[in-house]
Amino acid sequence: MMHIIGIGLETKDISLKGIEALRKCRKAYLEDYTSDLPYRIKELEKVIKKKVILVGRNFVEDGNALLEESKKFNIALLSYGDPLSATTHIFIA
Repeated sequence: MMHIIGIGLETKDISLKGIEALRKCRKAYLEDYTSDLPYRIKELEKVIKKKVILVGRNFVEDGNALLEESKKFNIALLSYGDPLSATTHIFIA
């Protein structure tokens, strides 16, 4: 199963349901193209008690790796703010 979890804009913004879901996940991916993280990843990892794997736009938009992994075990895709309305992207060429 794949969980899509919004982490908010501060380390304490993630919901309790989000943290509970993350505890069941083998991997936690963080898309890093929508916005710059306003705090260090280590701070997030401390709060969620899980290693965070940064992934880019191609990995997320292709989705094949995420879908295949989610068939085998629980994974999470983390996004800043609300993951279903995140539309602002950064791009550095």
